Amino acid sequence: MKPIYVKQWHGITLSSIRRFNINKIPEVGFYADFYEKFFKIHHSWEDLEPDWVDHKINSAKFIQTRLAGRKRSLSIGCGIGVIEKYLLESGLRGLEIHEISKEALRWIRPLFEKEAVHFGRLQESMGTSGEYDYIFLSVVDYCLDEQEWAGLLREVRGLLSSTGRCLVITPTLHLSQFEFSEMILWIKFKIKIFLSGLGIYDLGQLVGYRRNKSEFRDAMISAGFNIREEGFLGRDAMFSKTYWIEGTLV
Repeated sequence: MKPIYVKQWHGITLSSIRRFNINKIPEVGFYADFYEKFFKIHHSWEDLEPDWVDHKINSAKFIQTRLAGRKRSLSIGCGIGVIEKYLLESGLRGLEIHEISKEALRWIRPLFEKEAVHFGRLQESMGTSGEYDYIFLSVVDYCLDEQEWAGLLREVRGLLSSTGRCLVITPTLHLSQFEFSEMILWIKFKIKIFLSGLGIYDLGQLVGYRRNKSEFRDAMISAGFNIREEGFLGRDAMFSKTYWIEGTLV
């Protein structure tokens, strides 16, 4: 895993968040503070950054192809819900959403029935609700360490039907350490760390990690999944590569 530091997100300087801590991955309170600021400067879906929306819609179109014939599905860590809004407007039925920070759900929550919205820690918020045909996690893994990520996937496994599938999709992938692009990123990061130590460069907030394909596979297998398929989405406005991996119980 490789650390990800971010200075600004959706026009908000992360050092302005009350629970900002450069060396600690944000917890629920940080995101509650973040979304409080977010909804002060974003008043509708139209206010969102077009490139970021393009990336989300690119993922949504792919997810839509995996949901064909599925009666009950769940999005874990849906954020403000761009993907889920697209799926609803495309006619998808039987979709439920989950998010650890209820503050993020301000726009998407009214589009769902009350019983289809879950928030808080996964195991606590879902209770005995289960038997989903399909569960997808889009850009969720980055904020969890290795143990937490495998633990979450095990919880997801417990919510699936015997023929259900789990999809992980994320642009926060790092390639082989021998890839030229990865070597450039590694050199740049080391320079930033050095300059930060001298007090002349602001790294920003540690928000999580980038994993490689082996780390994604290992986590899925550790959680008890059989890996069925994996691949990359085509380029969108923000990312040249978005990785996905899908697993089943059998």
